[in-house]
Amino acid sequence: MMAAIAKWRDDMAGIAVTAGSSTAYTVTASQSYSANADGNTITVQMHVTNGASPTLNEGGHGAEAIRVATDTAVPAGTLLAGSIQRFTFNAADDCWYLEGYLPEPEDIIVATTKMLFQQTAAPTGWTKDTTHNDKALRVVSGTASSGGSVAFTTAFASQTPAGTVGGTAITEAQMPLHGHPYRIGTPGGPIDSDGGFALENNNPGNFGAYTGTPDDTAGHQIGGTGGGATHTHSFTGNAINLAVSYIDLIIATKD
Repeated sequence: MMAAIAKWRDDMAGIAVTAGSSTAYTVTASQSYSANADGNTITVQMHVTNGASPTLNEGGHGAEAIRVATDTAVPAGTLLAGSIQRFTFNAADDCWYLEGYLPEPEDIIVATTKMLFQQTAAPTGWTKDTTHNDKALRVVSGTASSGGSVAFTTAFASQTPAGTVGGTAITEAQMPLHGHPYRIGTPGGPIDSDGGFALENNNPGNFGAYTGTPDDTAGHQIGGTGGGATHTHSFTGNAINLAVSYIDLIIATKD
């Protein structure tokens, strides 16, 4: 521990400032190295914020890439002007690794990753996906796919149910039990000139209207009528408001 503290003290005693450009730094560090060797560690102050894929030439030993991980160059804008940075040389990868690098969230997300954003335009580094439009979101436990044929705003709008109820021909058994009472004309003379019964509405004589339970006994009932046709019932419904509140999102793909 004491040795590490002593080294840190020595490193900080005389920090060299870089020169060159934002993509090709040069410096002669206070630490004295005769060549780029595995494990060499230097602490320097950046004179300008870095651009894309910068290199570092320490002590004139040759420009080597500055990386944050294997085959991953330090992102542009990471090494801010005036900041103090520490680098360690890796002979196997032939580069300077930036120590203590904490990547920005957008640098962690892998290219082609799709995400949702509540904004009209895709953020920097992303491309808006216009494949899907006016659709709802569905959560599934299996393979992600898409489907359906009705647009979200069409399905979720004010709807008024309307139509007819299907017709049904009722059977005799389904018809309520009922009879058709009648009155015979005069007592002892219920036959008219044509050989049929003479029926009257206002001169029943001594015979009252038939009020018993209908049955098949002759003389108790008048023949019925009916065609057994189906019929429909009109239907009118009230409007159902399905205009669900929503928030528009876009799908964007990481470049």
